[in-house]
Amino acid sequence: MKPRFSGSLVIVSLGLIAYIVYIYFIGVDKILNLLFRLGFDNISIFVFLAVAIVFFHSLSWYALLREADSNKLRFREVFSIVVLAFFSGYIIPIGAATEIVRAALLVIKRKIKTSIAVSSIIIHRIFTTSSVLLLLLFIIILRFFVQGIYSVSLQVILLVIIYALVIVLPNIGLLGFFGSGFFKNFLERIRVFLEKRRSIGAKMLFEPGSFVEDFSVYTKKSLFSLNSLLSYTASLIEWVLMIMSMFLLIYIFTGLSEPFHAIMTAIIIQMIYWILPLSFISSIGVADFIMTLALQVVGLSPYLAASLVIFYRAISFLTILIMSYPAMRSLGIEDLEKMIRESIKTFYDEYKKSAT
Repeated sequence: MKPRFSGSLVIVSLGLIAYIVYIYFIGVDKILNLLFRLGFDNISIFVFLAVAIVFFHSLSWYALLREADSNKLRFREVFSIVVLAFFSGYIIPIGAATEIVRAALLVIKRKIKTSIAVSSIIIHRIFTTSSVLLLLLFIIILRFFVQGIYSVSLQVILLVIIYALVIVLPNIGLLGFFGSGFFKNFLERIRVFLEKRRSIGAKMLFEPGSFVEDFSVYTKKSLFSLNSLLSYTASLIEWVLMIMSMFLLIYIFTGLSEPFHAIMTAIIIQMIYWILPLSFISSIGVADFIMTLALQVVGLSPYLAASLVIFYRAISFLTILIMSYPAMRSLGIEDLEKMIRESIKTFYDEYKKSAT
């Protein structure tokens, strides 16, 4: 694999340097002492949870994709695609990097139409992002019956509103927009523009009418199916595991003994991760710096916030990095640049096939 995103590497490097300087001023000794408190058992549990999270994330998407390719699609391939998509999110400082890689690999390796790939990813994002809201509501109701507490802080309410507006609703809007006649007309205008300016050498990568029609048919079929229910259930389990992993870290680092408080804090931290600026949501260094500041706003001390972020990100990245090699072998990928060229050629071939 030979990634050649020089601009991305510069941003990642600058982010790492800035974060290292920030840690130095916080106090390296304090952070190291806190990290050394972690035992092998705790690290093993966290690694297991990280792998399980990727597993159920893949399972949720796999259930949706079975509506398009129920006979030939293998879970191992979907799992490998998800692993490489997560890995790309760490090295490419673009929020949509993971989704672009997912779509490209799905079209290249499974020969699934672009419209179906895009629709499945958007639906999957809706399921994944909305699951935590359902879990949060469940925790609030459970806390009321167990402790008699029904009030929710203003900070949590504002976080939920921001999360819904920034993360959940845009995905729902995209799902409706891509299947609309307005989007079809928009694509048609782009195609006419490109055809009138042949000197540019650019072409539409798919036929607009076919894309919108296939997108709408698959979306309706997927949303009202048993596989959709299975997909949402897997997303719920994925979020339970993410909350458990963060709960474990909070318990180790802060010693919070009140379970509902720790669970609510874990949910809030995970939601903040999703709300990070889209252009830096997964890039190493930049996202870590922003997350450390965000945890301080929640109430953690600077060195405690930095310790939690460093461990969480380091173990998550190393787990994905270790799994990325067998994932590339499984999909037969050796060169990332070559994969991107193949994706462009695949989209162009699909366009020619649809246009004839």
